Amino acid sequence: MATRANATAGSIDDSEWTLLTGGQVIDGTGADPDSDSAVLVQGDRIAEVGPRDELDYPEDETEVVDVGDRTIMPGLIDAHTHITIYNHRTRGRFRLIDPRNTLAYNTIRATESAEAFIEGGVTTIRECCGRDFISVSVRDAIEEERLHGPRILPSGPLITITAGLDDKRPYFLDRNPANGWEVNGVDEVVQAVREHSKAGVSNIKLDASGAWTSFTDSKTPTMSERELAAAAEEARKFGITTACHAHDPVGIKNAARANVTSIEHGTYLDEEGLEIMLDNDIYLVPTLASVEYFTEHGDNFDMNDEQFQSIVDDLEAQKESVKMAKEAGIKVAVGASSEPPGLPHGSTWREMMHFVDLGFSPMEALVAGTQTAAELLGIENDVGTLEPGKSADVLVVDGDPLDDIEVFGREANPALVLKQGSVAVDNRPA
Repeated sequence: MATRANATAGSIDDSEWTLLTGGQVIDGTGADPDSDSAVLVQGDRIAEVGPRDELDYPEDETEVVDVGDRTIMPGLIDAHTHITIYNHRTRGRFRLIDPRNTLAYNTIRATESAEAFIEGGVTTIRECCGRDFISVSVRDAIEEERLHGPRILPSGPLITITAGLDDKRPYFLDRNPANGWEVNGVDEVVQAVREHSKAGVSNIKLDASGAWTSFTDSKTPTMSERELAAAAEEARKFGITTACHAHDPVGIKNAARANVTSIEHGTYLDEEGLEIMLDNDIYLVPTLASVEYFTEHGDNFDMNDEQFQSIVDDLEAQKESVKMAKEAGIKVAVGASSEPPGLPHGSTWREMMHFVDLGFSPMEALVAGTQTAAELLGIENDVGTLEPGKSADVLVVDGDPLDDIEVFGREANPALVLKQGSVAVDNRPA
């Protein structure tokens, strides 16, 4: 069981200076690991990274932490999560017309989800839609040190069309009780983005196609290019990123031409879609780990044979799309789309495992889950790599992920997690 500091904890042993030494350092930039380097932390920032005998620090004021033969690296970043989704069978995503499916209960479960991420070594997440604006409140509470969790870049409800993805509203209700915020036409899209901005989101989640969970399947386009473009343009005015759920080729191209920040899933990507994504510098977040989990645990979900086959087909197509994207030079970032009882929260490393299976080197997979994800989220000046001046978000793992990417799943991992210089998790033997 992970041991964590309380909400007001300071740096290790409450020292202003902390030196992490003894293991190999992977800085997140893609540079070769360095077994001679150490990481010097001052307060909540990284002060220096380099050979220990070349670092400048006050020895009598510094807590020296020898991590042994472990690996020191940046905290992981998950660019596609759902902290308010927790149980498909009871009070979660699908059984929504239930008097006990309250926002209060969803919020309580979201705080547990956030804690699962930090205890999995994930120090930053982008929450890609959920009920109301729960993730905004959870973010604020974490920043105020009232809750334990990662840095959160929240979205509000998914902006969708009537009969689109996550429109679970029966015709006799005026308000959608699910994760969807229904819009129809450019004017309603613009208003929805403005409402989301006022609520304090960092990202707008859009949909350009359906999925097995919706009224339309994954090969059916939903929001139009004009609607998507209006959302992306309005979001940029407020300094907000846009993540667009897109499976089918038409939806992917609509989203790419609309110049969204990232395309989520990108299942049936074709050559024309690749070219548009490259021209507009659009990121891909495949979410392979979540889709595969559905195929491996189909009995746990309320789906018919047709829905199950749709997921199987989607997964195979996704794998080919990721290979195409990598070969074409598309920027691919890690986002696991965890949503219990599907993929457990905090299992972000499983997405990197799938990247390696598809031809990424372990180092490329690590960069996709650190530096590239930070660039996608627009926070690369603060997190994603171990460099002087950046936030001291540091992950220490037992083993070498460059030799075996699955070391993150070991019982002893993460061995140590620092978030902004403070101990968030400490699994090291006493």
